[in-house]
Amino acid sequence: MSMFDSVINESSQKFGLGDKAGSLLSSLLSLMTDQSRGGFAGFLDRFRTAGLGEAVNSWIGNGNNLSISNEQVETALGTDTINLMAQQAGADVETTKSALGTMIPGVVDRLTPEGAIPTEDDLLSRIGGFLSGVGGATVSTTGVMMSDSIDRSGTAAAEEINRSDISINLFRRKCKSLIDLSKTLVFLFSPLFPTLNQFVKRFLQFQSFIFNLRVACVF
Repeated sequence: MSMFDSVINESSQKFGLGDKAGSLLSSLLSLMTDQSRGGFAGFLDRFRTAGLGEAVNSWIGNGNNLSISNEQVETALGTDTINLMAQQAGADVETTKSALGTMIPGVVDRLTPEGAIPTEDDLLSRIGGFLSGVGGATVSTTGVMMSDSIDRSGTAAAEEINRSDISINLFRRKCKSLIDLSKTLVFLFSPLFPTLNQFVKRFLQFQSFIFNLRVACVF
């Protein structure tokens, strides 16, 4: 059983996300561990900067988690980030904001059981339990999850670019080729990672890469 099962189930039932709740959580974990954006500490700082320091402290501490509104989620994460997360999960934007408002306090709470921000290795170990634990999945199954995520991201990026002009469509083909290459590398090299933590780290790096690639393709 994953430490995030209750978070997924609550969001799935409360907001009618179904299986999309797991996809949204995967995007959220990728964002939380994106080192180019400051990693987990940088993620939390976004909310502090948005005036939500008291809420962040409640998530990390041992008391009740303070809730956040859709507007506060959007202020902290930004409209573009939320739109891309909604697109990746296959959910509408307002539902995504509501679900993130529920997910974020619970996820941060579970990632900080000692009341402090964990080290990168500890963070990856805890997240790895989710990635490898869904349905008793193994590391090889996680590779399939990564490939499926890349598939969805590439398809969504292609749909966006198809609405643009011919010059953008040329760039789209280059993006798709790069995404296809990434998928191939996942299956070729995933057996070489000696530990689950290293595989999870690579998984999250690929998630971040695809997220940023979609931004480049669209804009």
